[in-house]
Amino acid sequence: MKTRLFFPIIAFAAMMLIACEPSGKGTEEEKDIAVAGVSLDLSKGVVTTGETITLKATVGPVDATNQKVTWSSDDTAIATVDDGVVTGVKAGSAVITVTTEDGGFTDECVVEVLDKVIVVTNVSLDETEATIETDSTLQLTATVLPRDATNLAVEWSSDNEDVATVDQNGLVNALMAGTATITVTTEDGGLTATCVLTVEMGEHPVFGIASFATDKTWVTGSLTWSDAVVATRCQKEDYDGGVYGGPFNVDCRKSAHGDMFSWEAVSQNQDFLCPGEWRVPTNQDFCDLDKALNGGDSCVNRNNNWDSLANYTDPEKWDARYTGYAYDGRILNEGVYGYFWSISSAEGSGSAIFLGIYDNQGNGTCMTHPNASGGYKYLGMSLRCVK
Repeated sequence: MKTRLFFPIIAFAAMMLIACEPSGKGTEEEKDIAVAGVSLDLSKGVVTTGETITLKATVGPVDATNQKVTWSSDDTAIATVDDGVVTGVKAGSAVITVTTEDGGFTDECVVEVLDKVIVVTNVSLDETEATIETDSTLQLTATVLPRDATNLAVEWSSDNEDVATVDQNGLVNALMAGTATITVTTEDGGLTATCVLTVEMGEHPVFGIASFATDKTWVTGSLTWSDAVVATRCQKEDYDGGVYGGPFNVDCRKSAHGDMFSWEAVSQNQDFLCPGEWRVPTNQDFCDLDKALNGGDSCVNRNNNWDSLANYTDPEKWDARYTGYAYDGRILNEGVYGYFWSISSAEGSGSAIFLGIYDNQGNGTCMTHPNASGGYKYLGMSLRCVK
């Protein structure tokens, strides 16, 4: 009985021993999965100075054992990189490279670094209202904020260039009495600031005052060109003389004996040429003056007490400078005749009334000839102002 039980027990133990013994091959560790490549999410990137962008690297295959990478920049003065975060240093271009630790695979991104744009938020002028005289200047200064804005450029303009002009440095040139709004505009954003300019007529440098035996006061000398007149009112123009023919080239002219103005300058800009209360004389003004100086009722073709070139500085007399007259770009009768515009127009013709003063055979006296029939408007003549 005992013998029968012993053998089965031995057999069972042997089977257990066999099951527990090694197979002979053993267990091997899992094999590494090699890296096959790497790629970046961007091949080109843009960043401003002081700002960052983040590059993402993907190592393949996704289950590769070693996913480690390193980052580098070919120009750290332009851009730096730390774990894929690129920082712009200064304007330029840099190549950012990612490299796998396993296999040394690479990919690149070209990063362009731009200067940081600081936008303009405000512009102002040092003067918002100003009053100056003709033939003077005013320097306006614009302040653009913030002061470190990327684009500080501005443009200047005047809404009435007959009254005042402005250059691109903010220098205003006053030309004639009136008002003008000077505007500065930022190139960045189109922001504006304005100065309302009032131009008053100043005393002309050649004006002297002579009070004759009349209720009117005349200047002692003929009007000369100011810079403003030359700039805006003496350009050559064509005037259609109508029944007298035309067109003719009419312009302001300088002779050795004085200045002459075109009819356009006189008739269209009386307030500009004669400042303040002064005005361009009428034919009646000339006749009244002649009568006051010489008596009588007539003011046509008379020997008179008008001053000649030989004595034109006499304050009690009228400076009869013999300017001649301008015609078609030429000066005629210079040194013999003086012609002065009257604002009165002769009816029914393309002409204006004028006063002619001429040397009476060189003997120091003058003849007057207020021409009621009119002088051609295509001539250039001298100008006096009266009030």
